[in-house]
Amino acid sequence: MNNLEHFIRLNREQFDSEEPPEGHCERFSDRLEELHRGTGRNRNVRLWLKVAAGFLIFITAGLAILELTTGGLTRAKEGRFASDALPSDIREAILYYQQRTDQRLREIDQLALNCPDASQSEKLRREELALLNQNLDDLLVACRENPGNSRIQAALVQNYQAQESLLDSYLLAATFENCKTKK
Repeated sequence: MNNLEHFIRLNREQFDSEEPPEGHCERFSDRLEELHRGTGRNRNVRLWLKVAAGFLIFITAGLAILELTTGGLTRAKEGRFASDALPSDIREAILYYQQRTDQRLREIDQLALNCPDASQSEKLRREELALLNQNLDDLLVACRENPGNSRIQAALVQNYQAQESLLDSYLLAATFENCKTKK
């Protein structure tokens, strides 16, 4: 920088007195236009890239929220039973009963839509299922603490059998209520 400053100070008179060569303004304008045209395209590309990135962020956030509210909860529920501490036959039994439980819940919910007096039995069913699920959580904690305990593993399966039995009785009652209201 010192060399440039020194050169400018030595030749200051030439900078102050001399006019730019002829056609300089036109060449300068042409270069500016060329620069702006290139920047315009770059701006358009950058704008589209920003829009695309924003769109991807929006979609990713939406999918993350959807995963957390729907699939993630189901997968987390399945994942807690797919522990390596459980033998494969116990895991298979648990997943089998879990699928049957989910199927029964869907059937009961569908029947409850048609039953006008379902709110009281629905509340009772939810409370009993919540109690069974709390017991299930306690059993899973115990299973993680004692991985080879066959009594705890059997209790896990029995808990699911109790859930299925409970849901079968509610399904039967809901079907009966549904048939009674249609007559």
